[in-house]
Amino acid sequence: MKSNNVILEKKIAWIKGFVNQPTSTGADWIEYNKIATSIGNSFKNNEIGEAEKMQLKEAYGPVMTAQTLQGYVLKKPHGYAGDYEIIEKFYTYHKSPDERLAKWDEYLHEFKAVKAVRNRKDYIIQTLSKKMAYHTSASPFEMLNLASGPARDIYEFFTSHPFADLNVDCIDLDENAIKYATNLLGEYSSRVNFFNKNILRFSTTKKYDLVWSAGLFDYFNDDIFKRLLTRFLGNVKTGGEMIVGNFCNTNPDINYMELLDWKLYHRSTEDLICLAMECGSSREQISVDKEPEGVNLFIRIKM
Repeated sequence: MKSNNVILEKKIAWIKGFVNQPTSTGADWIEYNKIATSIGNSFKNNEIGEAEKMQLKEAYGPVMTAQTLQGYVLKKPHGYAGDYEIIEKFYTYHKSPDERLAKWDEYLHEFKAVKAVRNRKDYIIQTLSKKMAYHTSASPFEMLNLASGPARDIYEFFTSHPFADLNVDCIDLDENAIKYATNLLGEYSSRVNFFNKNILRFSTTKKYDLVWSAGLFDYFNDDIFKRLLTRFLGNVKTGGEMIVGNFCNTNPDINYMELLDWKLYHRSTEDLICLAMECGSSREQISVDKEPEGVNLFIRIKM
């Protein structure tokens, strides 16, 4: 155990030196990623004590404050991981105005996990565009968006399809997220209804052509996943579909996310299929997509 502590202390010392370097090379960043990922793995295995956590915090200094993307993830200023503000920062390629910290934002933006977050926005816009192209009903296309966050996906869809016959109901626990999304949507906000509700307690009798969840279900264990999936499948119209995003268990950035205390239930394609079938869906109803990085999976269940 003592030798492990010595190794960890050396890693922390290396990080401290790296953070304070005025310039860094590509090789430096590769070495940093290797060291930080190994420390993240130690976090995952509960091998980091309080003393080492304090040393690590001191080593990172301003890099792990809310002035950077990764510091924001770690600090969770809204009280929960993956809040609307950090997702919006990922969507918009936010970088700190401080040049010393901007390089750390650039580093995080290159993570496959962060690219996957951006890709899922494009995924639902493309999916919704295809569905709207085949929507021939005299009634509007009805969509339920679970944990809608900043709603940039809906905003970008409407900007490219301003005359789409689409109504969207958005559910989010965070009142600030709803305020932000309403302001972002601007002229399109009249076509979006927001409900400030806890998803675990929300229920409705309304039926939808599409029920969509980008990044909610991978915060839940299997029991809650199945309970919510069963509930909201009951809100899908005959011929409609429910699509749920979930990070894959092959995500190469799992350990670094552990370092940032961003914990998810990563699942495989097979895991998602099994969960859906345990909720009563037949194998024929189910398919699984993935975005280009292969990190974010999307289970699709047709009714």
